[in-house]
Amino acid sequence: MKKSLFFCILILIFAGCSGVNKNEVLINIKGSESLKLVVQILADEFMSHHSENIILVEGGGSETGINSLINGNCDIAMASRPLLPEESKKISTRTGRVGVSTLIARDDILVYVHPSNPLSNLSKETLIDIFSGEKIYWREGEFEGKKIRIIIRPNSGTYSYFKRFVLVNKDFGEQADVAETDGILRNMIANDKYSIGLSGGEFTQNLKSLNINGIPPLDENKMPNPDYPLGRNLYFYTIQSPTGLTKRFIDFILSEEGQNILESHGYFALWK
Repeated sequence: MKKSLFFCILILIFAGCSGVNKNEVLINIKGSESLKLVVQILADEFMSHHSENIILVEGGGSETGINSLINGNCDIAMASRPLLPEESKKISTRTGRVGVSTLIARDDILVYVHPSNPLSNLSKETLIDIFSGEKIYWREGEFEGKKIRIIIRPNSGTYSYFKRFVLVNKDFGEQADVAETDGILRNMIANDKYSIGLSGGEFTQNLKSLNINGIPPLDENKMPNPDYPLGRNLYFYTIQSPTGLTKRFIDFILSEEGQNILESHGYFALWK
């Protein structure tokens, strides 16, 4: 028993130091908070059929995952946005490779407010005005005249995607408060009725998600709505074409079983 425990500890120490899977036993996955929970569920399901393998999943945000991949501290980076040009350059400079992206699913960026907020819909223009800090006060019902509290996560793929593809030439408002994790962001909104924030991944039942341009994120069957205007792709990034355990796990995610798991947790399956 002691020898087995000592051997497992050695494996974990080795993998944590090197970040590279040398013996097809363990892979490290790091990155997007929007993907962390469902990838852990996928990893648990995969390991239930392959008990000899260990898949470690850690969040921290898309930027954290990509930087860990570049620095050799993980095998797969989870990201809810495309690679930035400077990140691609770093991969090329440090590894001599261009990196490989694998599309694993799609989800929506959800705009969350407190359940007591009288709003149910925002135009995309008003959404931009709020998050750029141009609209400072609520104007709806009993909220009229109350200051809007914007909550953001600057290290997240959600933040980067929204800034790049929604705000475009604008920055987030300077008055925005910062949350370190997706869970903290959602808790901050739940505890402040004048707040608003962005999040991806599975729906949070104790918050209100707003329609955008009159289009809800879920359709009448409570499935992700393909017409919702804040949809995006979700990626796994590796330094080179996946092989071994990394490839087998990615193949599992892309299989019908893996895609069904993603869909059951509020993501868009790729093959349906």
